Amino acid sequence: MSQELAKPFTDKIASEFPDVKYAVAKHIAHGWDNDIIILDDKFVFRFPKNEEYIKKFKIEVSLIDYLKNKVAIAVPDYKYLAKDKSFGGYPLISGELLKLELLKGLTPVIKEQLAIDLANFLTVIHQVPKDVIKKLQILPGAWNRSHVDKMYGEIKEKIYPILSEEEIKWLEYQFKHYFSLKGEVRMSLIHNDLNNGNILFNANAGKISGILDFADAEYNDSALDFSPLFDYGEDFARSVISHYQGFKDEDLIQRAKFRRLVGMLENMLEIKEGRDLPTTYQEQRSYLHEKMRLFPIA
Repeated sequence: MSQELAKPFTDKIASEFPDVKYAVAKHIAHGWDNDIIILDDKFVFRFPKNEEYIKKFKIEVSLIDYLKNKVAIAVPDYKYLAKDKSFGGYPLISGELLKLELLKGLTPVIKEQLAIDLANFLTVIHQVPKDVIKKLQILPGAWNRSHVDKMYGEIKEKIYPILSEEEIKWLEYQFKHYFSLKGEVRMSLIHNDLNNGNILFNANAGKISGILDFADAEYNDSALDFSPLFDYGEDFARSVISHYQGFKDEDLIQRAKFRRLVGMLENMLEIKEGRDLPTTYQEQRSYLHEKMRLFPIA
């Protein structure tokens, strides 16, 4: 079945790169934005799913080319790039996705090393000069205090009426706490999608071996790059932040945590407004329940 799903993409690869030979092609629907083709477990070809992400892909390739010799962790190195830059391929980076269950089974020493690896990676990318960010055409992100304030109003109007009292109480606590924060926001280049589908772990080395998918990179609050790490548990996220050598204001942890606690609300709003997303309202509400369970309020 995977071979059949792969055919439209392998046809494009054959047309663009006739010298690429392989025996087995595997198709992976990677997240919401890309289709992935893996050839003989040696090369990865990435196909953005729409015009928005084709445009992002072109920027991403330039960004990775800038970063690849500046970070200690491997990033995709595109050896094949379509003439119109609508897709490309790179040598497979060894390692397995750092899922939560995998992290849980590691020793404290290895967990600490992974926290150091991620902290060093983020320290480097957050220090990319502003003129480079501008040259690469990386745009400011939407998530900021003004955005959250607007989102909060829409949530109260459109989402609260179909939530339980317990859900509303938990959300009110999170928003009230966020709006009370006074720390200094430091803007920088951010990866913006450092989740467990984009972090590779090499068991033999006991280290992070690769960081994938820079398509959502933007210029925004550096705290946001720590948000997905709370999916590994608060202790691990705080460990990464403790080793981070970039700017840390007093509320960085709280801003990072807040984004992960309420991020599903944006999807719930979009679904409520009729946008077609590869998820459901109930799935997003289940994520809300998961966060309520992991981060209870007094």
